[in-house]
Amino acid sequence: MSSRAEAVSAFQGFASKEGEPDLFEGALAISRVVDPAEDLEAARSLVQELSLRVAERVRRARRPIDALRFVLFEEEGFAGDEDSYDDPGNSSVARVLATRRGMPITLSIVALEVGRRAGLALEGVGLPGHFVVGGPDLPAGEYLDAFAGGEFQDAGELEERVSGIFGGPVELPPEVFAPDPPRAILARVLSNLRASWERRGLKDEARAAFDCLEALDPSGTARSRLPSPADGPAPDRRTFTLDEARALLPRVRALTEEAAARYSRFGEGGIDTEEARHEVVQDWARQITELGAEIKGLWLVDFDSGAGYYCWKYPEPGLGHFHGYEEGFSGRVPLQ
Repeated sequence: MSSRAEAVSAFQGFASKEGEPDLFEGALAISRVVDPAEDLEAARSLVQELSLRVAERVRRARRPIDALRFVLFEEEGFAGDEDSYDDPGNSSVARVLATRRGMPITLSIVALEVGRRAGLALEGVGLPGHFVVGGPDLPAGEYLDAFAGGEFQDAGELEERVSGIFGGPVELPPEVFAPDPPRAILARVLSNLRASWERRGLKDEARAAFDCLEALDPSGTARSRLPSPADGPAPDRRTFTLDEARALLPRVRALTEEAAARYSRFGEGGIDTEEARHEVVQDWARQITELGAEIKGLWLVDFDSGAGYYCWKYPEPGLGHFHGYEEGFSGRVPLQ
């Protein structure tokens, strides 16, 4: 693979197949988007070696999950990259395998694939701003936190961890602990990669991640009528405290109410109607981004907290939800 464009094309072909994709192979395809020269065969070989060591140790372990934890986190030293968490390389499973460092979702993908090959029943669980491993082969009510070196944590402990990430008490309802399918996990990896490149002002790279993300969702969403990451100069990114975001919300709401009213005045019709509506949305998006907030869908606005997003969708009365960089509107949870 000689170029990022070829890597994007390869991922698009992979994602276009019907049904749920292979999680590990999809993650390796993303690794090539991060670095087109990445050695994927070395990554596959290492995972196979690790899985054989886990399978051998399962025979004498009290619990199969203990064999996985020992090999990955004690012998090999896999752990979270605390120093350069947001580095785009941490979205590459191949790079994580080589360095033994990464972010929660890519470390979890390694654990899931090694465990799968060794015969363990494990599942990926996406939380707001965090990602863990669950499944039948874990102790009841416990989750494996690969970023924390393979620690077991229950729902209450994870709620405290997510609260710490977002800087305030949050509530994690039971439904957020449901396992994520491979397509959703890969979308989270790409969303995180895109945001990482955007924060560095790398528009072409962010566009590559965006194109891969769209391949996972061919039906399209409201974002198809919104500015893409490559449209125009990237605005200066701003981070908000919760109080700052809530103080700005009345202005955001007023602009959104006005735009929504203009949008609704156009009846169903032909090309002229679509163009007029598009102009309304583009004008609204420009005004919101000039305030430092981010557009994530039609009448959907996020405020970057530095650890994730405070999330508001018109016509909600206030700013009462948040989600991490790795998930979107469907993964948001209420602020307490």
